[in-house]
Amino acid sequence: MIEINLVPDIKQEFLKTQRQRNRVISYSILAGIIAVGVVIITALWYASMLGLGTLYSNQIDNNSKELLGAQDLNKTVTLQSQLATIDALHSAKQDYSIIADLLEKVNPVRPNNIKVVQTKVDPATRKMTITGTAENGYQALAVLKKTIEDTKVQYTDNNEVKSVQLTKKVYDAQQTTFGEDSSGKRVLQFTVGFEYAEELTKSNANVTVIPSETKREVTDSKLGVPTSLFGGGIKSDDKTNAAKQDTKPAATVKGGSNGQ
Repeated sequence: MIEINLVPDIKQEFLKTQRQRNRVISYSILAGIIAVGVVIITALWYASMLGLGTLYSNQIDNNSKELLGAQDLNKTVTLQSQLATIDALHSAKQDYSIIADLLEKVNPVRPNNIKVVQTKVDPATRKMTITGTAENGYQALAVLKKTIEDTKVQYTDNNEVKSVQLTKKVYDAQQTTFGEDSSGKRVLQFTVGFEYAEELTKSNANVTVIPSETKREVTDSKLGVPTSLFGGGIKSDDKTNAAKQDTKPAATVKGGSNGQ
């Protein structure tokens, strides 16, 4: 079969150029559409950024006004004020290491010494309770109470040495009972409580516990305990001697005396 090309070469070149032109136009239209899409996306992103920027700016302004309206702002945000606050808190903290020294110094000497079983301290109310046992019974308990009431707390305030009473009154926190200790001895079981002076646990104040003199010398007159109660009693058939005995100063309590 014989094919005869009736289209001249110039016509073929024209058709080829036309196809290239159409291809370029198509590519240009596609690129334009993509460019328009990019512009639209960019515009939307820019608008959203403007909106977020305005929102955050308003929040910053509101927070700034709230912060600037706070009282004592300079004392809160500056490092120097923070350090000063830490120092103030450190100086105001309580030091309870003095409690061990206090328990030792309020413990009367023999035969009225006690054994401490438990000690509780409530910092909020400044109340202390001491649970213990005493071989010398109620007399030892009375001596302990009087010793605590007469104990003083010495401290330093602005380079000046001062002192206050440890407490105003010691009370029985629980009912006292008799029982046996681990060695089988008959002892008085008690729990006493008192409100201690706030100077006792003051830190950086050179606190010292000044014990009562009743720790070394305990007499019935100092304790406010009648001689007839712990001194063996008074003979009922000698009223004259009894009256004389009431007017005499009470004797110092010694170990091994009756009623201990």
